Amino acid sequence: MDVVICGAGIGGLTTALCALHHGHRPVVLERAAALENIGAGIQISPNAFRVLAALGLGDEIIEAGFLPEAVEFRMGQNGQRLFRFPLAEDAIKRWGAPYVHIHRGDLLTVLTTALNKAAPGALRLDAPVTHYSQDADKASLRTENGERFSGDVVIGADGIRSVIRTQMLGAETARFTGYL
Repeated sequence: MDVVICGAGIGGLTTALCALHHGHRPVVLERAAALENIGAGIQISPNAFRVLAALGLGDEIIEAGFLPEAVEFRMGQNGQRLFRFPLAEDAIKRWGAPYVHIHRGDLLTVLTTALNKAAPGALRLDAPVTHYSQDADKASLRTENGERFSGDVVIGADGIRSVIRTQMLGAETARFTGYL
């Protein structure tokens, strides 16, 4: 099966690696001309780590990140500790996989390196997608330069300014949910 993915962030690259893992042929189209080491620290839960480990990336993820010792919740005004629970080795015992902190850019490097090694040419940079289309047989993404990429499946993983979502659902304005 041919899988065409719009967006080379964490979701798009992981989707491509999962497609490869299951014997499919992915192509990832990314608007940026280069993937930059930008972002902040993120958390990889044990469930997410198991997916990455199944793709053969567990050791690299741990090497690029770190296992936090514990999580503490404290009162905002006075700093009083409400509770603490251990992580590190305790997470592995409790959930069967580690809880990892890693810089977003480092995770993208691990994912990009794995995809480029497993499927050279599957990642297409400087390929801004303008729209998708579908007929009875295939779905397609078209890029700004007019190139068309067709597949059995098209996946939009193009983030907050998603061309795919906008075409499918119309323009949406981001709104504050009240959650911090």
